[in-house]
Amino acid sequence: MKKAFSSAEINEGFRKNDDKIICITYNNCFGSILDYVRKNSGSNVDAEDVMQEAMIFYFRKCKKYSFEPEYHPFTFIVNTAKHIWHNKLKEKSKIKWQRTPDFDNENEIENLQKD
Repeated sequence: MKKAFSSAEINEGFRKNDDKIICITYNNCFGSILDYVRKNSGSNVDAEDVMQEAMIFYFRKCKKYSFEPEYHPFTFIVNTAKHIWHNKLKEKSKIKWQRTPDFDNENEIENLQKD
C-alpha cells in the first residue's frame, strides 16, 4: 500500500532533497499538467518543460523555511504549471508572423518594391 505524504512531509522532503518525495510529487502532478498543456495547443515536450519549471519554482520556494503554501503541494505545483503555460501561450501570441510571398525571380521582388 502506498503511503500518502502530508503537505508538511512533502515540503520537508523538498527542503532535504529527498529523491523519493520529489519523484512521487513529479509523478502525481505530471499527468494533470500533460493533459492541460496538450488540450491547450502544447506537446508532450512542452508539458515536460513546464513541469520542470514548476518543480524548480516549488523547490526554490521550499528552500525558504517560511514558505508554507495555502494549498496541498500537488495543487500548488499543478496551478503553477498552468500559469507558466498560460504565460508561454501569451508570449507566443505576441509574435506576429507574416506570410511572405514566394518569388520566382528578382524581377518580381523589384516590382513588389515599386508598388
